Amino acid sequence: MDLYIDKENIQNLISNKHHIRYNDCIRAMQKQLNSYFNFNKEIIAADEGLMAWFNLFTSGVGRTNVQVFQETMFPERPLKSNTYNNFNAQQLSACYLIDDERIDILKAKGAILIGKPGEEFEIFNQIFLLQEDYLFDKKLKIGDGEFKRWADLDKLSTSITDIIFIDSYILADPSLIESNLVTYLKSLCAKSKCRVNIVIYTNLDKIGIDYSNLKTLIKTSIENVTGVKPNLTLVKYRDQKGIKSFAEHDRTVCTNYFRVYSGDSFNYFKANGSKETKGREIHYSSLANKDNHDLSMILIKDIQNNLDEMNADSFEGDKVSNYLAFK
Repeated sequence: MDLYIDKENIQNLISNKHHIRYNDCIRAMQKQLNSYFNFNKEIIAADEGLMAWFNLFTSGVGRTNVQVFQETMFPERPLKSNTYNNFNAQQLSACYLIDDERIDILKAKGAILIGKPGEEFEIFNQIFLLQEDYLFDKKLKIGDGEFKRWADLDKLSTSITDIIFIDSYILADPSLIESNLVTYLKSLCAKSKCRVNIVIYTNLDKIGIDYSNLKTLIKTSIENVTGVKPNLTLVKYRDQKGIKSFAEHDRTVCTNYFRVYSGDSFNYFKANGSKETKGREIHYSSLANKDNHDLSMILIKDIQNNLDEMNADSFEGDKVSNYLAFK
């Protein structure tokens, strides 16, 4: 994952070096994130405090981490509410620590993780999945403790533009769609006020609902959360003997900033709220961790390879995604 950071945000980190999360944040920058500094080395040379900090910082940087000093600020200033519209997939999965007087209008869209000076620890806390430690993965027991209903996961949701939902059986039982798929999508979008692109990848022979009804159900529900109708695309694969399988047996969800793993299904709860699944846990993985990020990108690449080989009638809906391309 990439981090774009302004000088003022670095200076605020330096002034809060005794904060309980400071060392974890710096370690993440050194070992996990690619850091793009929105200023050049001449700025550092002219500031004794910055120079001392960077000497310590660079001595702990990992071999594969990128550190770039930029002559031109990114994102372009001044910020706009739709600044993210021209971002590519990698930029939509980046974090931004930015000093700009118009930052609040962009933050309000809930599209990207972005913070002003003084909000650095808040942003890092989200990529640590709200855990008070240097951790990038969190598991919760289904139907107990912290996770008794989908809304309990709202707190783990981040800003978001895209959801890729992979589950071969998520649409098989019409009685479970609203209490699981739809309700979980609402939870994933809990902090967004922008148009979200939703892709559902599932088995054609296990779909128990008409697309038109599914579209109405999902678009209405998500609009009630974000204020904007989402884009919805249904990808339908079919397993046929002697023909390449496009099946994905793992149940997983990919978003801009984290990936979610499940066991046998994402159909966890009945309409009355009681537990439906025999699965035990749901697993969140932050893409701020290099391994988590790379595995997620490999999955998206593999799904794209499948899409490239599918017939055009395998896709239904808007066919819009920042991470996948459709025929």
